[in-house]
Amino acid sequence: MMYQQQEHTGTSKVGVSTEREAARRRGDAATLRAKKKEEMMREKRGKVNESESIITGSAPLPTADVKSLPEYVVGVRQGDPERRQLCTTLIRKLLSKANEPPIKQVIETGVVEDFTRFLSAFEFPKLQLEAAWAICNIASGTEDETNYIIQLNTVPQFMQLLTTANEDLLDQCLWALGNIAGEPSGKMQMLELDALKIIQQIVHNNPSETILRNATWCMSNLVRKEKDAELANKTLPLIMPVLPTFRELLTAKDKQVVCDACWALSYVSDGNNNRIQLVMQLPEIVPTLMRIVAMHDSQLCSPALRTLGNFATGTDEQTQQVINAGLLHTLKKILSSPNTKEGVVNECCWTISNILLGTDEQRACVFKSELHVDIISYLQHSKLKIKKECVHGIANIAEHGTQEEKKIILEYQCMKGLHFVLQSLKDTSSSLAATILRAMETLLTEAPGIDEILIGMQQAPLDVLKDFREDGGFVTIESFLESRNEDIAASAQSIYQLSQDGVGFIQGNAFGLDAPQQNQPFNISM
Repeated sequence: MMYQQQEHTGTSKVGVSTEREAARRRGDAATLRAKKKEEMMREKRGKVNESESIITGSAPLPTADVKSLPEYVVGVRQGDPERRQLCTTLIRKLLSKANEPPIKQVIETGVVEDFTRFLSAFEFPKLQLEAAWAICNIASGTEDETNYIIQLNTVPQFMQLLTTANEDLLDQCLWALGNIAGEPSGKMQMLELDALKIIQQIVHNNPSETILRNATWCMSNLVRKEKDAELANKTLPLIMPVLPTFRELLTAKDKQVVCDACWALSYVSDGNNNRIQLVMQLPEIVPTLMRIVAMHDSQLCSPALRTLGNFATGTDEQTQQVINAGLLHTLKKILSSPNTKEGVVNECCWTISNILLGTDEQRACVFKSELHVDIISYLQHSKLKIKKECVHGIANIAEHGTQEEKKIILEYQCMKGLHFVLQSLKDTSSSLAATILRAMETLLTEAPGIDEILIGMQQAPLDVLKDFREDGGFVTIESFLESRNEDIAASAQSIYQLSQDGVGFIQGNAFGLDAPQQNQPFNISM
């Protein structure tokens, strides 16, 4: 299976943004890698006709027909060298179809095992290339199809061919290994066979644009972080020597190479503070990534922001480094542009939410840059994926912010945005619901104190509870009172109790609620 980039995998600081959310982001990333895989494979298969002369010269090939597959298999196994070459090519052409190539049918014939033997047919270079191409196409299929190729012990054979002087064969080998690296078993085989060191050498040998692209992409798949912590720690020492090469590739002329190098560094920095520091200690890494972000190219901006965002999940010192480099100013410019793509907006909001979990001074920098305005705006006017990241930002302010900061986000009607997102949730026991309700509980509980201060300063109160009631907030809360999640039910009960106890009735009827009659229960009509 070919893996490529993606949406977000980054872990988050300890706080409202939980490991569960990090796992969700890793799942989103896998989905986008699969999408990118399909795009790249269609592009590669679309170039098949342009490449036929490489294999066959000027002689036209017969049209490949899946109905003739059994005949081709016989030719591969029993034909003379010329017939074997032709039938292998025709099967490869079937596997190179842009839409729905018959990978399953080809596997079921067992002919792929013959192709693996042809990888060692050095006396027949054209046959060797066709076999490699056919296997590469299968490895670009589903997870099961990729694992089938791995089980045929193709990794050592492809690794052996990485020293070939035949650039077309090298291209196929790198492509196949890049797909194989997407599966844990294949990746471990490759790492244990020193694949990174060998491919790194290919990169340093001034290869062609195509080879450099495939080599960089293959290496990026090899450094993707494993979900299993023990396995991730085991592979980290094998990955470290190649980090300077990725740093060098950030200045390559080819945009795709820069993009894959950025993704690679984002994979490595996705984790604990030690992993983050391994990347941050590379020469001029933060300014270089900032320059890439400043190019305003969404293909490059996403992985560069992802890496910088990972830095912001680290220690306060690591977070401060990206703030000092001007990241907040850059994020403001990106979010203020009407042409910014959703994926980039998502990265920005995630990064801001993590910085809001930093020190008081770092959180103050976010407010000084007026990024809280953007967070609340996107909370109210964007797709759910982006709203989720904004929820965490608001929740972090509610949990850790000063009273002045909470007053500011209440003035910008963050409660309305939180309510809208809460209304859209189908699962009343989700982690996102828990985050929203906890933030609401904190803000609604503290709102009267904020209003008392405003009244004392002869300023108009915010009337948060009144607005929440008029927006139907307490009605929405009712549906969460019976949640299976005890924390959610407790927060919902706490919020709902505000409507029953008359909290908010302070000087001057600040929340616009009717004062209860003496000896009568306070009640708000919904």
